[in-house]
Amino acid sequence: MNVQPTTTVVIAAGGLGTRVTGWLLFLPKEFRPVEGRPGLLYVLEESAATGAARAVVVHHPY
Repeated sequence: MNVQPTTTVVIAAGGLGTRVTGWLLFLPKEFRPVEGRPGLLYVLEESAATGAARAVVVHHPY
């Protein structure tokens, strides 16, 4: 039996954008739009492009 290793990416998404002017105080900055899309999507796409089988997003339950 040949078992392939599974790559899991852990993404820390716990910071609030309190120092970003005009941004919501209770929404993690990873959800801030970058070119019209939440910034977190870019990180997830990069993770998938590297061949990661899973992504775990760790955040604070604001």
